[in-house]
This record gives sequence, structure tokens and C-alpha cells, in this order.
Amino acid sequence: MISTPYSFEYQLLDRCKSDCEYFLGAGNGMVKYLWGGNVVDHIAKMRELYALLPEKPEWLTLEKINEYETQMKAKAAR
Repeated sequence: MISTPYSFEYQLLDRCKSDCEYFLGAGNGMVKYLWGGNVVDHIAKMRELYALLPEKPEWLTLEKINEYETQMKAKAAR
């Protein structure tokens, strides 16, 4: 695999996105499955990574990150 500038950040952001989807689905709201350890820190890291990237990924938007936050906080509160 060829390493390009920001490749680690893109990979970590993709991992965080996958964690969100698992948390909301089969993970059944269990925070132990989140890279960030809890919803607030996990979403904060996603926002940090997204802001850092000079070229935004096609597969994730800031609006989707905000959506994940809303859905995940609601699921964690149950």
C-alpha cells in the first residue's frame, strides 16, 4: 500500500465511520465498540479529522457526522 499525505487520517476517519454504523446497528449502542471510547469523544475525533483533511472524502460529510452524533446520543440514552 502506498502511503500518501493524510492516508492515516483518512483511514482512521473511515474506521470511525464504520464504528458509528456498527454502534447504531449490530453493536446495539454499546460504547465499547467505539474507537473514541464514548460518543462525545468519538464524534469530536471525527470532526477533528474531517477539519484536518485538505480534500474532503466523498463518502462522508460534516452533515453525516452531525447525524451520527444525534442518532448515537439518542441510542446511548436508552
